[in-house]
Amino acid sequence: MKILYLVSFFPFPPHSGGPLRVSNIIQQLAPCHAVHLLALDYLAPAERQAAYRQAAQYCAAVLPIPHQQSKPRALWRQLRHGLPYELAYTYNPAMQRAARTAIARIQPDVVLCSRLAGAQFLPPQTTAVTVLDQHDLSRYLWQTFIDGNPSPWIRLYARINQLYVKAAEQRIYRNFDLVIAVSEAERDMTAAFAPPRNQLLAAPNGVDVDYFRPDPAVAPEPFSLVLTGDMGQRRNVDAALFLCEQILPLVCARYPQVRCFIVGRKPAPAVQSLAALPSVTVTGAVPDVRPYLAAATIAVAPYRFGSGVKHKVPIALAMGKPLVATTNAIQGIAVEDRRHGLIADDAASFADAICELFGNPALGQQLSRNARQLAVERYSWVGIVQQIEQAIQAIQAIQAQRQG
Repeated sequence: MKILYLVSFFPFPPHSGGPLRVSNIIQQLAPCHAVHLLALDYLAPAERQAAYRQAAQYCAAVLPIPHQQSKPRALWRQLRHGLPYELAYTYNPAMQRAARTAIARIQPDVVLCSRLAGAQFLPPQTTAVTVLDQHDLSRYLWQTFIDGNPSPWIRLYARINQLYVKAAEQRIYRNFDLVIAVSEAERDMTAAFAPPRNQLLAAPNGVDVDYFRPDPAVAPEPFSLVLTGDMGQRRNVDAALFLCEQILPLVCARYPQVRCFIVGRKPAPAVQSLAALPSVTVTGAVPDVRPYLAAATIAVAPYRFGSGVKHKVPIALAMGKPLVATTNAIQGIAVEDRRHGLIADDAASFADAICELFGNPALGQQLSRNARQLAVERYSWVGIVQQIEQAIQAIQAIQAQRQG
């Protein structure tokens, strides 16, 4: 198939959730299909050419569209036009024109859009199968802010933005044949408002189980924790602060030798300040996260808000790490408490779970084996993308039957 992929960010190099999902889907599609990538580009100049080269390894064509990020301009556009913030922030007339030109020139069999922000660039009329990969269900994402943020102003803004999101969904979803959610729960939420035209599929975030695997040559550092992610993103910042300010003191009271590693690029100032704590190391960007995961006793995922499937959880499972996570962190992932990891939501119970694993290595080994098995059986990118291909082919068959 000829596939045109419309993305509101450049997916290479894959440093964070959205790029990880898009880049892995492209890599799995590339051996059998011609993928034409049309993406907004707000990369740092120093990494731009390397990113283009990486994309060119998998794509039949790479079409980057320069984009200037401006939060004040996005807020002004949002309020003036009643747009969701993600659409206002990524609004780009050149990208809209490029999408129309690419469809006319390539005549793709499939147009695949990443999130609502990518879907805004889909021209209204195309004969291709249209696919929306909504890997952050926007209305639910803003609901987590409404429910969980302590600031009344942020909750008010989240309510307003959620109204804009719901209106945009009504406009945008009717243009798609297939809508992909990252979990069965988000697929069911989508079914409540999606138009009849939409076929719905749950296809979770996955992991390269050959790249991320246990390393028997590395002995974990005793009493060590690791939290990974893009440490400039709001939900990762909140997770790091929750871990170090509320959970870690409770662990230190019982295990004063505990070490905590915060691993991820672009740490926000609040995350950088955590390095002043005697038990905390903030690494910033690292060339490879695997050594840090392999060297940790426990992988932690103390997320309190956010939609979609957090990539760091399948990665930790594939690495065979004993996992302590919140309910929010494992949404959309078939992690069972005390089988694949320990689940805890408040600071005290989260600290208790960490201490239990420190004191019970046999439980950690059991969770490690089960976690790796779950990742291989359920979250390999190979199987996930095959599901997407099969859903597209089923729609093509129905369309061909109607035309015949």
